[in-house]
Amino acid sequence: MDGFVVALRGTSSVGKTQTLNGLIRGVLELPPSTRNVLYQSWPENTALDDISDHRLVVNVQGVTILINTMGDEVDPKLDELKTKYKCSLIFCACRTSGSTYSMVVELSARYNFGLVLASTYNTQVLAIQPGVNRLKSKQLWELACSLIPQINQGDVK
Repeated sequence: MDGFVVALRGTSSVGKTQTLNGLIRGVLELPPSTRNVLYQSWPENTALDDISDHRLVVNVQGVTILINTMGDEVDPKLDELKTKYKCSLIFCACRTSGSTYSMVVELSARYNFGLVLASTYNTQVLAIQPGVNRLKSKQLWELACSLIPQINQGDVK
């Protein structure tokens, strides 16, 4: 395998976008000397909101990471960004079935990437949803940190 796709799966309105925006925020909070932003879909010096879909391409420890929050419909820019920036770790959102899920499976096969399926925490208590989404964002970053050395060593079997 040449990299990984981590797909955050879920039905509508379960926090996929909010969780991946939290991951983007966490990456951007890293010291600038440890990350290099190659592309972002929102204007610089503009706050990142939790509702809109965003894309970030960033190099961390020699691995180019693409984070794409769009998951309710297929994003035509996903392939373009992956190819242009030679991303080897992709975080994206997708539904539990249908075209966005199929796209993620096809993408991982096309690029010989391992597929990791994750999900948001399901809670019926809306008041705690932002907190559990932040926790999942941190866990996704921990996953990235565990995959980066494997990608760098070419040990993606």
